[in-house]
Amino acid sequence: MQKQHSEKKRRAASKTVLRLPDLDQAKSAVLNSLTSVDAQRGYRHA
Repeated sequence: MQKQHSEKKRRAASKTVLRLPDLDQAKSAVLNSLTSVDAQRGYRHA
C-alpha cells in the first residue's frame, strides 16, 4: 500500500526542448572532447 502512495507523490518530469544553438554547443563540446581525427570526422558527419 505504501508503494501506491509514493507513486502518487511523484511528479511527471518536464521535458526540455533543445533549440538549435544548444544542439550546436553540445555537438561542439563532443567534437572537442574526441582525440581521434577519425572519430571527429565520423561525429561531424552524423
